[in-house]
Formats: sequence, structure tokens, C-alpha cells
Amino acid sequence: MSVQVLAEEPPAFAPRSGLWLFVRHLLAATVTVVVVMALWAVVSAPFVAVFLIDDSFSVSEYAGAALWVAGWVCLATLAVMPVALGLERIVLRGGRGWTVTAAILPVALCVGIAAGVVALFKLTDAPGAYHAVALAVFGMLLLVIYWPTVWALNLASYVLRRVRRAWRLRRATVGRPVATVR
Repeated sequence: MSVQVLAEEPPAFAPRSGLWLFVRHLLAATVTVVVVMALWAVVSAPFVAVFLIDDSFSVSEYAGAALWVAGWVCLATLAVMPVALGLERIVLRGGRGWTVTAAILPVALCVGIAAGVVALFKLTDAPGAYHAVALAVFGMLLLVIYWPTVWALNLASYVLRRVRRAWRLRRATVGRPVATVR
């Protein structure tokens, strides 16, 4: 007796399918914006408390500042998205060397930020250098949130596909008589 082999069909949300790619990166961008805005709210909470005590708190000004920060975070996340997509494609389609290169890139960005900070204090005092380091730190913050979110969604997709396939195989073989060897 032979075991029925199910036709290998790509799941609806395969890691390389266009729909899953779009959904995964959209979710990662949304999570990134929400986490950065939550961090901003935590950091700005003491200032809000001071303004509440002084009775000079303006809800409209705070909302305007929150929208301004959210706009910049959205723009920066849209700028990080192609970088993360490129890194993901390198990891999924490249060999070991490309995978190591893609994994080292965020580490290299951290080293570059540290070198930029050291250069600011030791070599130059130019405002443009401060802005460059600030942009690099902000980009790294976004990448640190975005990149693990994308890979967590990839892992969830992989686990769900394995569970679904095991369930389908078990359902296909349940109730069938077992062949005996004589």
C-alpha cells in the first residue's frame, strides 16, 4: 500500500509571494511606527507632566508635535523599507557569504555611528556632522525595530505552513487501513 502524496502547492502566504511580501513589510512598517511613537510618548511624558503642573499645557500643540514626529517616522520607515527588502532578498536568495554580509550590515551601521560620534567630539564641530550622526542613529533605531519584525513574521509563516501541512497529511491518512506485511 502506498501513502497518498499531497500535491505540493505553494501556500497562499509563501515567503516569496508578492502578497505576503507586501503584507509582511506593511505590518513591519506599522509596528515600527507604533513602537517609535510609544517611545516618543514615554520620553515626552516628563515634559508633559511639567507643563501640566505649570498650567501651560496645550493639547493642540502636543498633538501637532505628535503628528510631526509621526510624519517623520513614517517617511523614515518608508526609506528603511527598501533597504530591509534588499537585505531580505540577499538572505533568502544568496549564499552564505551574502547572508553574513546582510547580517553584518546593521553591525557595521552601529560601528559607523560610534565612529561618527567619536569624530564629532575629536575632529569637528560642524552642525552638518551632528545631523548626519542623528540621521544614522534614527535609521538604526528604525532598522532595529523593522528587521526583527520582518523575520518574526517570516518565522510565524514558516511555523504555520508546517502545522498546516502536518494537519493535512494527518487528515489524509486517518481512517485508512494499515497494510500488514506477511
